[in-house]
Amino acid sequence: MLNIYSSKILKNFLSLSAGQALTKIISLISVPIIARQLGATNFGTYTLAFSFVLIFSGFSDLGIHQLTIREGSKNKEENNSLFSNALVIRLILAIFFFVIAIGTVYWLDYPNATKQLILILSILIVTNALVNTIVSVLHAQEKMSYSASLLFIQSILTPLTIIPLLYLDISLKNAFAALIIVNLVFTIVIERYFFRKITNFSYQLINLRIWHQILKDSWPYALMAASWVIYINNGSIVLSKITDISNVGIYNAGQVLIVSLFFIPGSLMMALYPAFSRSVVKSGKKELKKIAEMILKILLMVILPSAILIFLFSNS
Repeated sequence: MLNIYSSKILKNFLSLSAGQALTKIISLISVPIIARQLGATNFGTYTLAFSFVLIFSGFSDLGIHQLTIREGSKNKEENNSLFSNALVIRLILAIFFFVIAIGTVYWLDYPNATKQLILILSILIVTNALVNTIVSVLHAQEKMSYSASLLFIQSILTPLTIIPLLYLDISLKNAFAALIIVNLVFTIVIERYFFRKITNFSYQLINLRIWHQILKDSWPYALMAASWVIYINNGSIVLSKITDISNVGIYNAGQVLIVSLFFIPGSLMMALYPAFSRSVVKSGKKELKKIAEMILKILLMVILPSAILIFLFSNS
């Protein structure tokens, strides 16, 4: 049984890592292109708008993503009920934090052009919430190849939409509007497809008692997620108020390189999380000990080759 777990976890890890690696490569290529097309000032505004979206998207999750994976992996028979309630909760929270994001923009008193750009792009808070709920269920069912493909496609929508429009001298405002339309279409298509593929959404399964339980159990994850989101993205907002907006773009361009390295441990833990959650319920301490040993082996398989490659290709 453990060998089956090990091979499945390794397969899921490789799927997630491959998807994330491709995403990071595209990001490293597309960010300089967009920066060159926009110029320092406009690129600063561009990255500031995305920082707002990332922060309030993280807040709107409220830990439900991790909770859905944990509970869904424990009892897959209840996935329809869990998914239906989680989706509605996340939609409501996304709309709420969309309003909060807009209020925050006006409270910080940005220039009107900046306000308009952030207002348009903040619609992504809602679409991200819907797509990420699908990703949660896919992770709970350990269908990482599906989720990796889904997240990869979602991530390339931005460069594939923005870069051609900028080359055509389309304004950033109109480019953002086009990006929103593309994401809305993508979200609708994905939701319709996966509703039939992985679970059956039903309004009849909506239960306020389940809402209460989800929100009650998700708050530790919410605190962790909020801390991470603030740590990664608040620098853009702080810099936008104390220095020239062009410095925000420079800051974010450098940060892309650092954040790109996080995908390896993140992919591994995401591949392990469903199996570990399920084992806590169905297995004893001996089984958990074996899984922990397996985790260390997988870590060594990843870390040792990486360390050797870094050593060989580093400057003397």
